[in-house]
Amino acid sequence: MVTVDLLKQHNVHCVYAETNTPSDDYQLHCHNHYEVYYLLEGPVSYLAEGTCYEPQPHTLMVFPPRLFHGVKVLSDAPYKRYTMFFRDTSLPLELRSFLLSVFPTGQDLLHQPLYFSD
Repeated sequence: MVTVDLLKQHNVHCVYAETNTPSDDYQLHCHNHYEVYYLLEGPVSYLAEGTCYEPQPHTLMVFPPRLFHGVKVLSDAPYKRYTMFFRDTSLPLELRSFLLSVFPTGQDLLHQPLYFSD
C-alpha cells in the first residue's frame, strides 16, 4: 500500500492512498471526525450503516462522525483514492452550517445520500 500525507494541519488531514490487495471482508470502523472520500479508480464495495455502495471512479462519498462504514477491495487491480478528515471546529463558524449540510445526521442517515456520482 502506498499512502502519502498531502496535508496535516489545523484538524484537517488529507491523504492519497493506493492498494492492490483484495480484502475478504469489509473493514468497518467509525470515528469522531468528518470524512470525505474520493475514488479515483478501483473495484471496491463500500458498506455504510447497512447500505452497500459500489462506487465508480470519480465519485464522492461523505461520512459524518460516528457512522459505521468500511471498504472491501474486490480485486488486485489498483485501488486509488483521496480521503480528507476534519473536525467541524476546523471550519469557519460563519460557513460551518452550510459546509456541513451535505453530511447526513440523525434520522437523515437513512434518507440523505452518502454517495455522489460524477
